[in-house]
Amino acid sequence: MVKTAAKVPFAEAAELFEELSATAVGNHFSHETLNAVAEVATLENVIPRKEEIDKRIHLATVASAPPPVLVVASDGAMAPIRPRAPRKSKRGQGGYREVKGVRIYLIGPEKRIIHVASWHQVQEADEFTEDLMRIAQRIDVDRVRVALLGDGAGWVWNAQVKAFPQGRQILDYYHCAEHVWKVADHLFGEGSLEAHEWAEATLVRLCLAEIKETIGDLETLNPRNAKLAKRFRNSSGI
Repeated sequence: MVKTAAKVPFAEAAELFEELSATAVGNHFSHETLNAVAEVATLENVIPRKEEIDKRIHLATVASAPPPVLVVASDGAMAPIRPRAPRKSKRGQGGYREVKGVRIYLIGPEKRIIHVASWHQVQEADEFTEDLMRIAQRIDVDRVRVALLGDGAGWVWNAQVKAFPQGRQILDYYHCAEHVWKVADHLFGEGSLEAHEWAEATLVRLCLAEIKETIGDLETLNPRNAKLAKRFRNSSGI
């Protein structure tokens, strides 16, 4: 019930629950059950204990190989939010706030992904940073190599570096490609063959780990205006 109510409207969750369990429940039951679980789903209860995380690190460790990679992937997404109201009362005007979250996993033997922890909340950047630091306290970073995966947003890097100062920052491929294509469109014209060829060639070079060479090429480009110059400077951060 809780998992369904978190993903679909409460009426639909109640209907699905009745179909699966032959037990009729109302919309309010779906809503109240979900809220009851949310009240106890605090970070302390959701994130595994240090002893459990140690077991997972041990599972990902191979004696004759370098320490496993611990990936800390953070991102944000806008979500519609409406204020609470008493039953049978209007909830008032809603709005959007950013949901900030992190997923932490290990890359184990044979590139197996071993889940460690995940946490997502509607919160400000400083609150997210504090939560991430609390999670980091449960991880023995001396037994892993830390990769900080993000989309390039400042609040992501700031939070991750503060929680895992030994980590290496990595711009994820999707957002990296997005920046490259935007530069290509500005440079050669949106949708042009030249833009396509340049972007694909640049992404291939990045996949071949020619990072310095690619950044060097970006820095030699001559943008046509101040707005384009800013775009190029941002893209050089890849």
